[in-house]
Amino acid sequence: MADQKSWTELLEESLPKGSLHMRDRLRDWHVNVDERAKRIADNLGKFAEIKDGKLLDFGCGEGGIAVYFAKQGLESWGVDISGDQLFRTMLRAKENGVAIKTVKLDSKRVWPENYRMLNLILSFARM
Repeated sequence: MADQKSWTELLEESLPKGSLHMRDRLRDWHVNVDERAKRIADNLGKFAEIKDGKLLDFGCGEGGIAVYFAKQGLESWGVDISGDQLFRTMLRAKENGVAIKTVKLDSKRVWPENYRMLNLILSFARM
């Protein structure tokens, strides 16, 4: 049985092949997420205490924000329409020593079942 690829190896395989500029920008967006997540946490901390509780990252993509907050002690949920990205999110969480819950949404399921009460819902997108 072959060894499981790492999150970064799977990310590299998923990046667009055509434009090196776009590939580099997407890689940077997904890999260098901790600084961005810390800024989000710092800004949110001005309005509410977020040291514990439940976070839902809606449209989590590669899961960097959800993983960051899980490392800070929050119960994190990653929600997305892409099963491939959710798989990589789970792998990323495992590589970072945290557990997060993931939910795949589709046209029939627009909100996670049994999500319990959430303290924080985030949604950030790179367009």
